Amino acid sequence: MKIDVSFLDNLDQLIKRGHGDEVRSALNTFSLKEVPRKHCAAVAKLALRMGEAQIALSVLKPIIQSEKPVHPAPSQDECIQYGMCLNLLGASDHALKIFQRLSVYENPEVLLYQSVTLFTQWRYSEAIPKLILYLESSATNEYQKMIGRLNLASAFIFETRYDEAAHLLHLIAQEAKKQNHHLLRGNSLELMAQVAIYQKQFTAADAYIKEASALIHQSAPSYRLFLEKWSAVSKLYQTGGDLASLQ
Repeated sequence: MKIDVSFLDNLDQLIKRGHGDEVRSALNTFSLKEVPRKHCAAVAKLALRMGEAQIALSVLKPIIQSEKPVHPAPSQDECIQYGMCLNLLGASDHALKIFQRLSVYENPEVLLYQSVTLFTQWRYSEAIPKLILYLESSATNEYQKMIGRLNLASAFIFETRYDEAAHLLHLIAQEAKKQNHHLLRGNSLELMAQVAIYQKQFTAADAYIKEASALIHQSAPSYRLFLEKWSAVSKLYQTGGDLASLQ
């Protein structure tokens, strides 16, 4: 199997359309040693989007943790993806140290990854200004801005800024539907369900969860887990203590 730009672009589109199972299968059909150096960061990023931190780490570790100097030296993008590997594996403090050494001007995605890592430490308020800076960058494309807005909405929810979150999420969901970005629409619907639950709008929450489940049932297992979680929370609220949902 030839690992080139066309192959990677196809996997990217499959993820966006919610066909993560196909991407996971593709990532397991070739030896990671076969990945050309120029594509290591891209392959790692695809693996991380599927929640496959170990695959990403296997690609990047020989570059980042080599006992001998590598040529060329690790790139910004390789370091960013390595930082996210550490974050997903629970080493968020180490990930933040890596991101702090990188230039947000050279690669504004550093701001996004810093924010996502701060989320894992419940530091949502610190992430908000970073996400706003990320969205203001002229170097981010429209899909990246949608990802940034999604994460900003998530931070707003944690900070109980529900109206601001709902406004962003409805815009994202509409645009994602137009572009057939099923995963992104599913993610936005999951967050919309959270807002609805906090506002005691359980019928709407259940509808969002049902639609999101249909869109991302083939994506990373963590996405499905989140939907199951919020479905259970909604039922607990509505029943006052449904045992199956509690379990």
